[in-house]
Amino acid sequence: MPRPALHYRGHEPFDLADAPAGICVVRNEMLRLPAFLEHYRRLGLGQFIVIDNDSSDGSTGYLDEQKDVLLFHTRDRYADAHSGIAWVNAILDRYCAGRWILFVDADELLVWPGMENDGIDGLVRRLDAQSAGALFTVMLDMYADRPFGSIGYERGASLTACCPFFDPGPYRVVRSRRFPFRQVYGGVRARIFREMNADFHPPTISKVPMVRWREGQHFAHSAHALGLSEKLPDFQAALLHFKMLDDFVDKCAVEANHRQYYAGGREYRLIGEAITKRANASFHDPDVSVRYTRANRLVEMGLLQGGGAPAPTPPGRRPAR
Repeated sequence: MPRPALHYRGHEPFDLADAPAGICVVRNEMLRLPAFLEHYRRLGLGQFIVIDNDSSDGSTGYLDEQKDVLLFHTRDRYADAHSGIAWVNAILDRYCAGRWILFVDADELLVWPGMENDGIDGLVRRLDAQSAGALFTVMLDMYADRPFGSIGYERGASLTACCPFFDPGPYRVVRSRRFPFRQVYGGVRARIFREMNADFHPPTISKVPMVRWREGQHFAHSAHALGLSEKLPDFQAALLHFKMLDDFVDKCAVEANHRQYYAGGREYRLIGEAITKRANASFHDPDVSVRYTRANRLVEMGLLQGGGAPAPTPPGRRPAR
């Protein structure tokens, strides 16, 4: 595979601190970037490696101004880089051997039991104490109780306050060939797929985004799998996924035509059709939706299990609120 055309845009020489680092691929994420960076800064993440895929919405200039961001730029096609994985793996191999890294998207906020007291440093100490090499997460698709077009999220505001709801189940765990040898399906997108009678499976909602990087390691299928097996700790985390803001309708239309995401963007095409067909254009359902409060509550609900995947919920049943 050709070497990725990544250009470092930093004003100073590339200097990565001896501490956990975040890495992210962005394209036109200016709406979410301030809240994304604030969340991880508050948790104590001190440095971010960001790969900007030729944004045109001001993201590049904004990231250029952030002193804790090490910014790369590429005009290569996202699809040609295996959904950006080739860029991420290349940078991690060059700069991050032996250190903890967190690979997340700009619409994903990591939460875990005890995070209020831990911070990133405390999380790393817990992982190191168990000789763990990676952290397994379930991804919760978050949404509002207002229709698309009326959600009203403003840049820099709290994402969890604007989109506090998620589907608590059912969740399905299936075996997979790559570490962590399991994939989880469920959440609101799976509900929409059922309603639309989709003839293909909904997206995987499990990831291993936090890894102590080592020679030979590589991400596969975004952060859903790793090339080398790692020891997992006896706890899990979650990624709160804030894709479903007011710009989501336009994104569905763009990506269905852009065809750079998995399977030519068929997921975006289907969900765009689902939004159009819904009378109130909202994914909130009072009989299903649960409000997120804290990570520890996810443990109490049975969504985060020690060392493995979320406990499957039988269809038609909901975990206790």
